Amino acid sequence: MLITNSELTLTDLNGQTARLTGYRREELVGIKLASIFTEPEKAVEVVRQALEAGFVHEAERCLLTRTATEIPVSLNASVFKSGDGSARGVIIGVRDISERKRAEKERSLLASIVDASGDAIYSEAADQTITSWNAAAERLFGFGAAEIIGRNAALLVPLDRRGERLEQRGTASQTTSQTVSKPSASAKTAAASM
Repeated sequence: MLITNSELTLTDLNGQTARLTGYRREELVGIKLASIFTEPEKAVEVVRQALEAGFVHEAERCLLTRTATEIPVSLNASVFKSGDGSARGVIIGVRDISERKRAEKERSLLASIVDASGDAIYSEAADQTITSWNAAAERLFGFGAAEIIGRNAALLVPLDRRGERLEQRGTASQTTSQTVSKPSASAKTAAASM
């Protein structure tokens, strides 16, 4: 947590924020808030918005540590007022979102690999609902992602084999991915009749 006065000078912070930045509390109290962010003007904008609106929720910025490491953080800012109603300052909750950003980057990389693959790849939930569909699956099965996502994967199986596919439903317990190299000749025809 960071606390600033209305002039955007840090007046206090908690131990967690001190640890996150690598500075001691005494080193940060009295400096301008903008000094500890990679994009000072954007950090100042969060406080200005809070001063105008009363609060700011989940503004993502990068904290700059003592060692010049950039740490992605989520800021929640709220104005605190004096007895006469004038703004005395802003309390800013600081949450490290490094792990979330790393996971988002990994998911994005995986999604780009799947999208670029020449193999038809789709994923389905435990109930066999299709949850993702790449371009190769569109070419192979003839269904666009918008047409197929949310539908049952049994749709891709020839009519005479759908019973087997639906029986598998009871044994599935998590999201799975499928890579398909060749659909059956009747899959598209059978699916179109549904």
